[in-house]
This record gives sequence, structure tokens and C-alpha cells, in this order.
Amino acid sequence: NILRDSIGGVTPNCCPTLVNKYWIVWAVTLTTNTPNPNPSIQWFTDSPTKVRIIPNGTTGATLKALGHSSPGPTFDIRVWVTVDGVSSAQFPVYINTPWIQIRSGPSPSTTCVSLFGLGFSNGWVGRVTNELRDLAGNTITPIDARETFENEKLLFTGTDWGGELTEAIWPPALWVNNSFRDTYALCWAPPPAGVPTPPTVSWSLSGGTSILSNTQKYWLGSTQPFQGKCTQRMAITWFTNHITLSSVTTPMTNPNLCLQGQFAN
Repeated sequence: NILRDSIGGVTPNCCPTLVNKYWIVWAVTLTTNTPNPNPSIQWFTDSPTKVRIIPNGTTGATLKALGHSSPGPTFDIRVWVTVDGVSSAQFPVYINTPWIQIRSGPSPSTTCVSLFGLGFSNGWVGRVTNELRDLAGNTITPIDARETFENEKLLFTGTDWGGELTEAIWPPALWVNNSFRDTYALCWAPPPAGVPTPPTVSWSLSGGTSILSNTQKYWLGSTQPFQGKCTQRMAITWFTNHITLSSVTTPMTNPNLCLQGQFAN
């Protein structure tokens, strides 16, 4: 009995919706050595929590990823089949996944005027650049990505600094090479007549007053909130002149930390 894979990679003509995404299913074909037209076929794996086997008669099976391999390049999952009690060789399987998120920043970026228009002449804009590595340390090429914000806490009473944050989505077209850029901004327009003009603020990593905090999570492979692979969770503290990132968790070895309602701040 011979097992072999029937898919050599993401085939451009296969699946239009699979562009810039990764397989979670894989087909294997089976060639039997028995003259029995109706053989007894049974499939096995040593990793039932990581892969599901969906038999396809006498011609093979579909493997569906339920989890992922251990960090590193080792093919650590085995699949095999018996035909009338005769076993095939074990077929090695490696299930990859986005694993570690590498960031640079935060650092100053563009201006409030460039980002929002002439009406917003005061404030700051910062940027964090993110790259992804897989289980083997290879760079992840662009795929759908998004962020979620939760648990906003006001840290400076007596003001209206709070407000719903816009959650960014990065389809592959918005990546720059193999990275996506997250922009953070605190910008405001001149006050109405009779209201004192606040001091001019620009980006600085020193000083400033903390005004609010929240939890940010990143998701790969989906544009929907709390779906896909969570690659990083952290707390953001917003100051009047910058942001700080703390309690950063990547890789997410405990996926429960990314569940909705689990906070870092």
C-alpha cells in the first residue's frame, strides 16, 4: 500500500478564494496492492488533536488541520492506513502556522494634518511595523490580517479622551513587502472661540500624561474580529504625546488568552 500527496502547493487555478491564504486541508491518495475489490480500509494518526482524517473510499483521504506542529522544522505528525490488515508506511505531516510576531516601534510617523486634513492641526501620529514568522522561523508572506481592541480604561478623569477606536484591517495589498504597519494617532482640531487653546503637542517618548489604556490583539488569516490565528496580545497605554506597549505575549502558546474578554491591561 502506497500513500502519496496529491497536492504540490497552492495551485493558482484551483481556488480563487485561496489567493494569499494557506491550506488547512490536504489530499492524500492511496494505491492498494490487494486484488480484493472491497478491501477493509482503516486510517490512523498519532496526533488526533492536530489532524482529522476524512476517508475517501479506496482512493485516499483528506487531511484537515485541527492544530499545528511543534515549533521547529520537524515533520512530527504521522498518518498511515491499513488495507485488509496490511499497513502502509507512515506518512509524515507538517502543519505550519503563523507563530511569532516581530515588531519595530513605536516611532513617530506622519502628521495629523497629513492623516486627517487641515482641521486637525495638533497631536501626534505613531507607527508600529509588524512581521510574522512561522513555526520554522520563516517569514510569512502577506495574508489577511486585522486587530481588535477591548477593555478601554480611562486613566485621566474629568476629560472626554475616551472614544471607540477604529480597528484596522490589512488585506495583502496593504502590506509593504512582508510587513504591515499599524498607525496610532491622537489628533484634535483647534477649539471653538472662547475656549483656551491647548499647548501644541508632538511625539515624544518622555513626559506626557497617561489618558487611557486598552488591550490589542492581532489576527492572521481573517478579516473578521476574533477569528483566524491570534499571533499577539498586548496592553496599550495612550499618553498625550506617545503610546507604550506592555504585557506583550507572542507566540500565543495559550490560545485562551486571545478569547474575547481576556485582557492584558
